[in-house]
Amino acid sequence: MPDDRDLYAAYYSERLWSLLPALYRNVDSDDIDKKGPLRELVERLGGQIAVVRRGMDRTLEDQSIESCDDWLIPYLGDLLATNLVAGLDARGRRLDVAKTIYYRRRKGTVAILEEIAADITGWSARIVEFFRRLSRTRHNFDPPIGTDREQAVVDGLVGTRSGTPAGGFADLRNAPAAVSTSTAFNEFFHTADFRKGRNATGWHNIPRLGVFLWRLKSYGCGPTTPVEHHTCGGQYTFDPTGREIPLFARNIRDPSQYGDAWVTPDEWMLPTPVTVELWKQEQSRLYPSSVSLLKVSGVFSDVVPLQNVKVIPDRGRLELKLPDPLPSGAAPRVTYHSN
Repeated sequence: MPDDRDLYAAYYSERLWSLLPALYRNVDSDDIDKKGPLRELVERLGGQIAVVRRGMDRTLEDQSIESCDDWLIPYLGDLLATNLVAGLDARGRRLDVAKTIYYRRRKGTVAILEEIAADITGWSARIVEFFRRLSRTRHNFDPPIGTDREQAVVDGLVGTRSGTPAGGFADLRNAPAAVSTSTAFNEFFHTADFRKGRNATGWHNIPRLGVFLWRLKSYGCGPTTPVEHHTCGGQYTFDPTGREIPLFARNIRDPSQYGDAWVTPDEWMLPTPVTVELWKQEQSRLYPSSVSLLKVSGVFSDVVPLQNVKVIPDRGRLELKLPDPLPSGAAPRVTYHSN
């Protein structure tokens, strides 16, 4: 019994053998060093009893896909109506069933819809519930907005850019918010659109969901040497070849931000072009994670403070606010993200 590490088979074989009358044990074999047919039969029975005992001991573990035996994986998958891929190995099937359980536990939530969209496409995703963007009359059950704009933004009672109150009238003179009307970060509210959803029609209704995907990827570049612009003295391009390329935000969405740690992504967290409005609003988050100016002295490098740098993100330029913010002997280097 080479695989009898728990000694169950040997234990039950000895127990069965000891229960047999001595008469039958003595006549089983003429040589005490060799096993007779009766002994062989008893050991086979003991091995099967050991299998049953191991199954009883693992009853609790076999109820979980993480710890069950390999032969149980198709049965657990059948309980979930999962179509297992025939070519997968045991580990692949275990992951398939475990992911299905993970999806079913969070079924019907915005978090799992965003994760499924990201898993299927491999792109960053944001789900918008359009019923939350419907205009309506506020009632007494609504929390008061108050005069504290920053706290109202945190509570989700007013828009981050436009300050539009929940369900209220839009400030059409706010250009950054007006540009975002057809995006995932729309802060304006709309009347219900009962038309059949097609292209840009029929979006805003109670049962509708919007799935916004970012197909572009942002790639980190640098540290590189900035190039002074040939027509604008004091301004430098992030691209080392002197081209004006738009800057992108670094994609910080990763699997650790799904599940119980899920938060719906803001614009600065996604691989989106950094517009002037986005830079003005979120420059403390974009600098230095997405864009940075470094002062390099030998093997050491430090980030130049943001107040000493002016970034023009849509043109891929930077300008030093001080005449000479870098110490003597330090070389400027930049890091940025592009698509």
